[in-house]
Amino acid sequence: MSEKARCMMIAFTLTHILLSVQSSASDDVGLHEQKFGIEFLEVFNMHEPDFAGLRGIVSCCPSKYDHEHSHGISIGLLFQQALDSDFSLGTRVSFKTFDVDFSKQRQTLFAGPLDTNNLNTIVDGVLTTSIDAELSGLEFGVTGQYRLVNKLSVFTGVNITVLLTGKAYHREEISEPAEGIVFLETGRNLRNEFDGEIPFTSSVLYGWAAGIGYEIALDDRESWFVEPRITYSLGLNSLVQHNSWLIDHVSFGVAFTFSPHGLPLPPTEPGRPDLPIWP
Repeated sequence: MSEKARCMMIAFTLTHILLSVQSSASDDVGLHEQKFGIEFLEVFNMHEPDFAGLRGIVSCCPSKYDHEHSHGISIGLLFQQALDSDFSLGTRVSFKTFDVDFSKQRQTLFAGPLDTNNLNTIVDGVLTTSIDAELSGLEFGVTGQYRLVNKLSVFTGVNITVLLTGKAYHREEISEPAEGIVFLETGRNLRNEFDGEIPFTSSVLYGWAAGIGYEIALDDRESWFVEPRITYSLGLNSLVQHNSWLIDHVSFGVAFTFSPHGLPLPPTEPGRPDLPIWP
């Protein structure tokens, strides 16, 4: 069984265990025993590459790429099971994007046009090495949530992300001067191009997450809720094998949840009987 299949089995097993908690929970849990919902998050990705080139891709980059930030999205489904009035367990499955562009420049010399003596001139220029990565994954998360005060809660847990997309476009380009200089091996200002699946990617990424949220009821029965939340996720393993490429995330957004165990409707006031009209 592949690592990806094993991790998906673990994620589904954890979800099954969480769903089974309901049968063993105490009868006095109270309102909102279960909640179902959906979340929409904007993700601020922090990529930490510790490499000058990826294994399997020809590159002449002389030094390591700098840390880069990028924006992505996360859309997911939620389930939450209350264990008592303050503590609950939750599970989540979401689709997340974390694309990034790396770029490194260096000053160098290029062979320019022939001079009057039929010799190449020497031209100062800039060589730019770039990697444009397209990344996405299916994330499974299990969290414990604790209510601090009123509707303010903190949560922490683990994430398992199955990599769905791991593509990259790598190239080296003569960015200065913009015209007139080409590589001898290609006849263009580009060389060492690679466009395809990133070699030696890790099929599964592991992470630890912690965050805070504030729950707001949207109706009198407290069946529908909106929860603004912020989450920090720490990447625990590298995106690629044989190199170190860690990814952390900060997510901002809202979760909309529904509880079938809302407050009971207030009793209706009995109507007053019609009184006879006397002449």
